[in-house]
Amino acid sequence: MFAVADLNGDGAADLVASANGKLQVLLGSGNGTFQALPSANQPISNIVAVADVNLDGKLDLVAGNGLNVFLGNGDGTFGIPIVIVPAAGDVSQQAMGSKFVLIADYNHNKRADVAVDVEGPTSGVISLLNISQLPAPDFQITASVPSPATVAPGSSATSTVTLTPIGGFAGV
Repeated sequence: MFAVADLNGDGAADLVASANGKLQVLLGSGNGTFQALPSANQPISNIVAVADVNLDGKLDLVAGNGLNVFLGNGDGTFGIPIVIVPAAGDVSQQAMGSKFVLIADYNHNKRADVAVDVEGPTSGVISLLNISQLPAPDFQITASVPSPATVAPGSSATSTVTLTPIGGFAGV
């Protein structure tokens, strides 16, 4: 399975998937082509979902076969996995396998909650409610490299400035 989201904030759809059990990210160019990032060499199941789990304005990856969270860096790369629930076959009695990971705001608190199925000694669905504190309203500002990079006297260059709201920032 794979997920589609704008992982690096450039407005183009990107893909994230499991390739031979490893995390693979393909950054979209906006014209139907993709650029593969070097494989993160991080083990990942074939079940993935994308959401801003830690409320930092960057998309994170939630992977099944247990439950792991990879915090996003905002550029299409992810940190090392945070194991929430060990995978089936682990020595833990809480270990589980999964067929799906669903992300939504189940308790209406404006945070990404996770539901995952359980396969093991018992079966069912586990909901993990995200009760983390919302960040203070803020914003992030970025600018693209000017084009052309070198500007002669009397000439001009073009750059795109992007303002990204964080924590409900409304521009007041």
